[in-house]
Amino acid sequence: MKNPSVNSARLVTYFNGATSLSFEEMAKLPYTDIIFSFLIPTGTDDLKLKGSGAWCCPDDLADNIRTLKNGGKNVLISFGGAINFGITTAQYEAYSKAVAALVTDMVENWVKPCGFDGVDIDYEDTAAFESGAPYDGVKFLSSLTEELAKQLPSGQALITHAPQPPYWGKTWLLEPYVKVWNNVSESISWINNQFYGNAGWDGTPELDITNYESIAETTGPSKLLVGMTLNKATQGYLPPSELISEVIKPLQLKYSGGIGGAMGWELSEDTDGSWGKALGAALGFS
Repeated sequence: MKNPSVNSARLVTYFNGATSLSFEEMAKLPYTDIIFSFLIPTGTDDLKLKGSGAWCCPDDLADNIRTLKNGGKNVLISFGGAINFGITTAQYEAYSKAVAALVTDMVENWVKPCGFDGVDIDYEDTAAFESGAPYDGVKFLSSLTEELAKQLPSGQALITHAPQPPYWGKTWLLEPYVKVWNNVSESISWINNQFYGNAGWDGTPELDITNYESIAETTGPSKLLVGMTLNKATQGYLPPSELISEVIKPLQLKYSGGIGGAMGWELSEDTDGSWGKALGAALGFS
């Protein structure tokens, strides 16, 4: 399978290493992009980055990534994650004061030696959006994106973001991600938007479509992906058949130029590849 261009539909998944699938099997699935999660601080006082997933320790990491790339995948590394699940507000504050050094760590110690195709930013420090204290979340994300665009080498310069619907909202938080988009959209390859985990913002096809359309007013549909959970116990879960018939297809009909595609959290839940195969077929590739 040939990867689509950045401006075509994509099928993205996150990978933390907890899967029974081999890298050879993963390479044959119709996912176009696989994002390794997450890069987090080494410790409370040591802001040097480490990988938090089971993938981060093998000596053959670069070979495993090469296997996926030989299967037509882009392979990215994600920075961040949910607060207190590996990263804290205090650490984000420290990073905000040393953005260039943070990006140098990502690029020189992870992207270049491992062969990643770029960096995903999964930022979920809501407090910094609400009050701008103890640091300004919008300013941090804008600076981080700008610095990645400067330092990532040619051919390994994909930059993606994975926000939640409320971060775009007009009724809460004063649209922080709209401000980020307005600041650095030219450097963002696409948005892996999380349409799950936020009661009142997702969980039904109607809410998913409404919020997709609202966000697309800012981003346009071609760079906006429908990010869904594969875990049935997570708020916002939709069975793949319902997701396709009640969300993906209606959005495809509305936007004649196509939508950005879909993202699945996470690969460990797609134990037999059936979710990826179903969404890949719906998006026009397999």
